[in-house]
Amino acid sequence: MIRRCSLLKTCKLNTSKVSCLNSHVYPVQRLCPSFRPLATVAELPSVLKRTTREIAARACSTQLLLTRWALEASTLSETTPSSKERAQAGYAALQEALSKTTIMEHMTLNEKALLQKQFGTWDIATDIVAIQNRWESFGMLIWALCIVKEIPEPPQSFPHEQLYQATAIIPGFPNTIDMFLDYFTTGEGSKASHIISKTDFEAVVDKTEAWYWRSKAQTVLELKRGLQSDSPEIIQARQKVTAGLRAVMENIEKAISQASQRALADGLISKSVNDDFCVGNNTAYKDMDDHGLRDLERMSAARLAALGWLVGIEEWDYDPSNVKFINPLGSLWKPQ
Repeated sequence: MIRRCSLLKTCKLNTSKVSCLNSHVYPVQRLCPSFRPLATVAELPSVLKRTTREIAARACSTQLLLTRWALEASTLSETTPSSKERAQAGYAALQEALSKTTIMEHMTLNEKALLQKQFGTWDIATDIVAIQNRWESFGMLIWALCIVKEIPEPPQSFPHEQLYQATAIIPGFPNTIDMFLDYFTTGEGSKASHIISKTDFEAVVDKTEAWYWRSKAQTVLELKRGLQSDSPEIIQARQKVTAGLRAVMENIEKAISQASQRALADGLISKSVNDDFCVGNNTAYKDMDDHGLRDLERMSAARLAALGWLVGIEEWDYDPSNVKFINPLGSLWKPQ
């Protein structure tokens, strides 16, 4: 559900991935009851570490970057003269919005570098594909501002068009950028009704961490599957696996099963199938194709990184292979 803010009334329109496995993917204490349980665990931050204006500025910056992303993507699929003219006109409107407002002051260095590239020169892999994940980051920001009321359960992504319309920002009308920021600085958006509650925030953190953990566990599962051959190359590769990672690999299926049971019991997932997270149509997470696995991995990383940014433990330009958990042990393994 999308709740548009009031200002709409005035507008028309590899193994590096498993670096943290020993502590997060498969905590030994979970499967060894004889281990002494942890005595104390730090609580989640009681409040966000970002003001509504900071969140709004970040959301606005992200939306404008995604506008450029859409224009760049259109140059790859639309090749008619009229479509090229529309893309060029859209680019000109975006540039005008950037020049007539102060939003560039809120951009990260990476965002500035991308926006300053010549139009039509974004690289497909390093720019277009990578920035596509920002839609999930954008959705989490809009949710934190209490504009979006629901976060789709993976593998469903945030609906792009609804997110774009929810802010009432129109690049062709630069004043809508200032109006959006002002709304969350001194207007109704700065009040408690637009600040996500601690309870709601913690619930979403727990769900998001569960899906991110499952994506990291899949990396281990795939590594284990890939090392089952008896070819000389695979035998040599197995010898390089550390003892800690080897222990994780040996028990990864059991860990996934236990994680799925707890996630379902705690309401972190809506359904499980074959002792695994269900990803729709009674399909188990581990049975998704490579494309689906990669998409879900990127989605969960983008969402968790955005939550981490909100509480001040993650940079906006995050490392997708090693996003920080907010719960010290992750939601699936924290003491009950």
